[in-house]
Amino acid sequence: NSRKWPTLSDHRSQETVGKEFPWLVAEPTSATMSSDENPDWLGELLTEVQLEQFLPKIRDELHVTRLSHFDYVKGEDLEKIGMGKPGQRRLMEAIKRKKAAQRKSWLGKVLLRKEPECPSKPSFTAKRP
Repeated sequence: NSRKWPTLSDHRSQETVGKEFPWLVAEPTSATMSSDENPDWLGELLTEVQLEQFLPKIRDELHVTRLSHFDYVKGEDLEKIGMGKPGQRRLMEAIKRKKAAQRKSWLGKVLLRKEPECPSKPSFTAKRP
């Protein structure tokens, strides 16, 4: 008697599936998504530093789709797409802050992760003959 896993062809309602398997129907929010999972992270970052007009060029010409891709972007690359030195400094500072926040978030998740409850170890007493 194996448990049936819901599929797209299942006729269960989303509510029923959601109660049994919440991860299948829950839509992640930008607050719970990492920058690599959130498709709008780059636009949000550029808007934060008032450089949103560079979104298409950074994404399409420099092929930046993840925060880690900025490790390979140089000042001359940003100059080629028309970004001036002050904009480059603002962008790089924002990237640095975002990476630090990501590391801090990751570290917090690792350090604060609750270990699964284990039954206490049985105590054995050696019997002497």
